[in-house]
Amino acid sequence: MSNTLGTIYRVVALLILLLIGWFLAVMALYCLVIMIIGATFDWSHVGILFGVVVMGRMLYPRNVFKW
Repeated sequence: MSNTLGTIYRVVALLILLLIGWFLAVMALYCLVIMIIGATFDWSHVGILFGVVVMGRMLYPRNVFKW
């Protein structure tokens, strides 16, 4: 395997791990909130919240390079 393919595989794997981490964090927070307020769990709400978080992180990166 060439170095280029190895680098591409690593970047893709890290991106997938990052997205899974954000999804699990959003899902855990959603579960906590719905247990507190007594609502029912809905996967579509988790997907929508995850999309909002991802779009928010993409469009509002002001604190990414902040010390």
